[in-house]
Amino acid sequence: MKLTILAAGMLALALAACATPVKTAAEAAPATGAQSEAPPPIEAEKAACAKRGGAMQQVGFAAWWACAIPFPDAGKVCANDADCAGECWTTGVPAGPNKTARGQCQPTNLGFGCHARLDKGVVSEEICMD
Repeated sequence: MKLTILAAGMLALALAACATPVKTAAEAAPATGAQSEAPPPIEAEKAACAKRGGAMQQVGFAAWWACAIPFPDAGKVCANDADCAGECWTTGVPAGPNKTARGQCQPTNLGFGCHARLDKGVVSEEICMD
């Protein structure tokens, strides 16, 4: 009996030593206003992005660097994806068929944030991409 308890204790200690510590939400989240530890883009990436009409910026919860290229019709009122260079986005409109719903053309090539897609008279469920 003592041997079984001793073996179970040793096994528990061995497993605990192998466990990776888990950060709490407060520890994992970056401090307000702090940038992530993602390395800044190199000059060649910045130049390539600028050549495409964009600018490098940190995006999403992880603050990854990405090339944000503004669409020429950003913010234009739309009713369908065909009205926009990107997608037609709306917020605060219930999902489902809605022929009178209107949205705004996607601002950049990046899909971060919360929005619903409006296309062919149908509003999708709102999604949040971070």
